[in-house]
Amino acid sequence: MGDFRPSVIIIGSGMAGLSAGCYAQMNGFTSRIFEQNEYSGGVCTSWQKDRYTVNGCIHWLVGSSPTNSFHQVWQELGAIDGQSFMDHDRFFTFESKSGQTLTLFTDVDCLEQHLLEIAPEDTKEIQNLIQAIQSIARCDYSPTLHEGFQAWLENIRKAFTHLPLFRVIMKWGLVSIRDYADRLRSPVLKEALLHFWHPEMSMIILLMTLAFAHRRTAGYPLGGSSTWIQRIADRYSDLGGSLHLNSRVSKILVKEQENEAYGIRLASGEEYYAEYIISAADAHHTIYQILEGNYQDERITAPFEQLKLFPPILFVSFGVNCPFEDVPASVVGLSFPLEQVISVGEESVDRLTFQIYNFDPELAPAGKTVLTCMVGTEYDYWYDLYQHPAAYQAKKEEILNQMIRALEQRFPSISGQIEMKDLATPMTYYRYSSNFRASYEGWLPTPRALRTKIKHTLPGLSRFYQIGHWTEPGGGLPPSALSGRKVIQKICHRERLSFQTSKPHDKEALVI
Repeated sequence: MGDFRPSVIIIGSGMAGLSAGCYAQMNGFTSRIFEQNEYSGGVCTSWQKDRYTVNGCIHWLVGSSPTNSFHQVWQELGAIDGQSFMDHDRFFTFESKSGQTLTLFTDVDCLEQHLLEIAPEDTKEIQNLIQAIQSIARCDYSPTLHEGFQAWLENIRKAFTHLPLFRVIMKWGLVSIRDYADRLRSPVLKEALLHFWHPEMSMIILLMTLAFAHRRTAGYPLGGSSTWIQRIADRYSDLGGSLHLNSRVSKILVKEQENEAYGIRLASGEEYYAEYIISAADAHHTIYQILEGNYQDERITAPFEQLKLFPPILFVSFGVNCPFEDVPASVVGLSFPLEQVISVGEESVDRLTFQIYNFDPELAPAGKTVLTCMVGTEYDYWYDLYQHPAAYQAKKEEILNQMIRALEQRFPSISGQIEMKDLATPMTYYRYSSNFRASYEGWLPTPRALRTKIKHTLPGLSRFYQIGHWTEPGGGLPPSALSGRKVIQKICHRERLSFQTSKPHDKEALVI
C-alpha cells in the first residue's frame, strides 16, 4: 500500500454525506463536506420552537440493536454509543368510523391474535401475513456491507442460508399494499392498511418493517433526529474531517478534455479541488443544475420520468400543555376519523394520523407533549402560492387553525392547551434540501422501484459519484448511510487500497 491517499470533496451533509465523510477519514483520505445550510443533517433534522423540539425525521432506526448486522455501521459512524432507544409495543393505532380500534402490535403473536379477533373473515390472509413476518424475523436480513466480488459471494451465501426469506421476498415484493388490501373482506382491516402507508408501496416494505419491530431492532432514538445525527457529525470531526457550513455549491468543475471531475465552485465564487467529487445532494439538482445536464442518458432520465416519488407533505406540529398519559405510545401514532372534513390546500382530508410524543421527555417541558402530523399535498399548488408571500403565510395560518379544529374532534378542549404551532410546507423542504419536487425521501418503494438499479456514477464523467436516497429506491437512513460507505469502498478499490473501518470507544447503547 502506498503512502498517497486521495482527497475527496462531498456535497451535502445529510446522512449519506456524513457517512461518506466518516469512511473517507477512516481510510486516510483528506475530505471536505460542503453544506448549504447553517447546520448538518439534511432532512434528518429536528427544530426548536417555544421550548419544544419538533422531531422531523426518525420514527424507527433499523440496526438500533446488535441483533441486526446493520448495527455495525451505526457503531462505526458513532451513532449508537451512549444513545438511548425506545422499542414500542405498538406500531400503529387505527380508530375506524364505526368505533372499532385496530392496533398493529409489534409482537407478532399479539398482532395475529388481535387481527383474527378484528377480522375473522380474513383468517387465511392474516395467517399468510403473519407467516411472512415470522419468516423475515427469523433471519438477520440487512444489505451486504461489502462491494464487488465479496458482495457477490455474500449474496450467494445468503441465497442459500436465507432461502425461506428469499421466497417471501419473491412472493410479496411484487404485491402493493393496495393489492393486498383488495384481497381482504374486513372493511376495518382494509381501511387501516390503506391509511397505514402509501397504498402503492410494496408489501415487502411493510412486512420487513414489522419484522424489525418484532425483533426490537428498530428503536426510536430518544431526543429525536438532530440529537442522533449530530453524533455522526461529531464523529466526522473527531476523525479529522472538515465541514463547511453555509457553503452552497453552484457548479461541479470538470476537465472538458478528460470529462473528469476535479473540483467545485461555491455560490460565493470560491473554488476547491480534489481527486474525487461525491454528491450527496439531491440527484435532480446535481444532474441538471450543478452539472448543467451534461452527463445523462436514458438510464439517468428514466427514473425521473417513470418512477413515483414520495409525495410532498405538510408537516404540522403542536406543543401542548398536556401529558397525554391515556394515549398508548406507538411507532407511527394514532389515526382517527374526522366528523367534519377539512381542506388542506387543494386536498380534502377526512382522517389524520398524529404522532404523540408522550414517550420522549426530551422534546418538551415536563407535563407537556409534542404532536406532529404529516399530510400529503401537491407540490405545484404550494410552489405557485409561494410566489405570493402574504397569501402563502395566510394559507399556512389557515391550515394550522383547521388542524386545531380537527384535533378538537378527537381531543375536546385541546385548543386551549396549545402553546406552540408550526407548519412546514413542501417549499420549506425544497428551500432546505433542494429535493426534487420536495420529495423528502426520493423514490416511493413501489414494486417497480424496488426492481430498479440506480448506479452511483454518471455516463461519461469520471472521478464523480452520487449517493443518498436517490440512488437507493425506498430511501431511509440505513440505505443512505450504506451508499456513502460503498462509494468509499469503490474509491479504495480504484486506488488499490484496503478498505478500513474503526469504531469509537464509548459506552454501549441503552435500549428501553
